[in-house]
Amino acid sequence: MRALLFSIALVLGLALAAEAVACEADSDCEPGTHCQIEPGRKVGVCVNDVAPTPPQRDTIETPPVGDGAGAGKSCKTHEDCGVGGRCVKPDRAATGVCRKEM
Repeated sequence: MRALLFSIALVLGLALAAEAVACEADSDCEPGTHCQIEPGRKVGVCVNDVAPTPPQRDTIETPPVGDGAGAGKSCKTHEDCGVGGRCVKPDRAATGVCRKEM
């Protein structure tokens, strides 16, 4: 019974160790991973790279369309865009871009 428990513990320990690859530098890790070393230690563990979160944009991504009515002009209110124009702003932005109303 004791040997069986030891064998199970050994197999589980090897399975868990297989997931965590020891490293001393990023070059020791597979592509898509990097070496993460805790402060004060010489050896770390390979971990998956995390893609950076893209920055939020406070600008309108589409170019101005049409002509007339101040299209493409910077604005704060619809009145800044003239007749037939509309001020389009991203959420919580103070300024926007004039667009021709459709």
